[in-house]
Amino acid sequence: MPLSRVLVAVDFSPASLAAAQWVAHAVAPDADVVLLHAVDVPSPPSFLRSLFAKVEEVEQNAIPGATARLEELKSSLGLKDAKIDVRTGKAFKALHEASSDHQSELVVIGPHGDRTGLGRLLGSTAERAVRESTRPVLIAGGAEVGRPKRIGVAVDDSPAGQKALAWAVRLANDLKAELVAVNVVNSLYANAVAVGSSTPEREKALAELTGESERWLDAQMADIKIAAGPIRTMVRRGHPADEVINATREAGCDLLVVGRNATGITNTLGSIADFVIRANTTTTVVIPV
Repeated sequence: MPLSRVLVAVDFSPASLAAAQWVAHAVAPDADVVLLHAVDVPSPPSFLRSLFAKVEEVEQNAIPGATARLEELKSSLGLKDAKIDVRTGKAFKALHEASSDHQSELVVIGPHGDRTGLGRLLGSTAERAVRESTRPVLIAGGAEVGRPKRIGVAVDDSPAGQKALAWAVRLANDLKAELVAVNVVNSLYANAVAVGSSTPEREKALAELTGESERWLDAQMADIKIAAGPIRTMVRRGHPADEVINATREAGCDLLVVGRNATGITNTLGSIADFVIRANTTTTVVIPV
């Protein structure tokens, strides 16, 4: 089922404008789009406050200009039916409230300023948005071109992992993309299974755990069908977050889907949702439970 309502956060940096164009034309071309800008004016320290206008006045004066720029963007993207939303206050709060008000299925956050790489570009605003959003958040790098052709998804047996899989399947069908499902066997499991054992015994235990994980993942995928054809499965060993990122990069995925529960942690995958927004450079969708 194609996405029907998408909220795109825009800070007017070239990369965020590129992300808006990419989402509107390649990811969700048939969706109702909302272009959001948050006028977030920092409060000066008390000893400088007398030199500044009141924050509220600055914010209100900035609204017409921001609205006009979003209207220009709307026109340049050919989104005649797109909605414009300019809010004041903290950006993460504006994102949360706007996504709820517009009942958005997906929230899109592009890079800020001239930083590069997802982990370096996000900062506290996007991290809070990802952690606190009750809706899926797509973290765009701003250099995406064309529709995603291969989607990776981190799968485990937690509610977050299962919801991420459902979303990845939906996106793969919408975008006619291939799907790569990844599960990671934490190498620490071998120590737990073979406490006090020798290295060969721990390696044997890890091999058995890997084999069982492969059977489980294949069973999970057995009844799932996507338009692009067969689904590729990968079971890796090591640190969960590292291995999900490494596996999807090796597989050539240009979009990664991960889940998070209320604390941002999935049972098997560890704090991967937190990790990818700092260390990953692949466009990522974070799915909340």
